Amino acid sequence: PVPGGPGQVTGTTAISCDMTAGDSGGPWLADFDPRSGSGTIVAVTTFKYGDDSSLLYGTWLGQSARQLYDEASALSAP
Repeated sequence: PVPGGPGQVTGTTAISCDMTAGDSGGPWLADFDPRSGSGTIVAVTTFKYGDDSSLLYGTWLGQSARQLYDEASALSAP
């Protein structure tokens, strides 16, 4: 990953990627296990710069996202 990148957008990182339209919203996984298909979502694809299609940028999910996930998971269905 490349911290920040062009413009140094806070809370983002970039990876080399040749994906095109439709990649936004995709999860970035850490500790991915191909056998089980599980991993920890650490970022979400958010944007590319029009003049540099070789980098894909993602926004890091921090403690707030974890807390929201934990709280939502604890709710019971209506």
